[in-house]
Amino acid sequence: MGLADVKARIKSQLEAVAGIGQVHASTRYIQDEAVAMDQLVAGGVLNAWFISRESMALKDETVNQSPTELKDVIVIHGFYAVKDNVSEPLFDALLDAVVTKLNTDRRPLGGGGTLLNATVKATSAPQVRAIDYRMFGPEQALCHHAEIVMPVVMGYLQ
Repeated sequence: MGLADVKARIKSQLEAVAGIGQVHASTRYIQDEAVAMDQLVAGGVLNAWFISRESMALKDETVNQSPTELKDVIVIHGFYAVKDNVSEPLFDALLDAVVTKLNTDRRPLGGGGTLLNATVKATSAPQVRAIDYRMFGPEQALCHHAEIVMPVVMGYLQ
């Protein structure tokens, strides 16, 4: 399986979270307000999530340098518009649900299931690396922002 398959699986898992907004398997740079409303807003709230590859590394697993592990770090950025006294608990609940969903899907199950639906050979638990506020979108709305990283072993090169 390749990177596109991994991103598609993560996208499908995020889309299964109740209250999640627009999920994209790549980072989007949208300048047009009409397109932003269509691609970044869900339920009347700027609520968008992006999946991308942050880094890739090869690691020799044995002395003779064969096989070589191919490891990617997947990063997920979530944005949710700030609304005083309302949005923070909603964003926290979304973040908790996303991390729980990814953590469950990364584990191997009896009978050969999961490991992101067999798109990776191994993966570490998702980690929330940052929770902060950022200006986002064509109108530069103040948003809750979270950055989730998840190292995945894509396979082994011989």
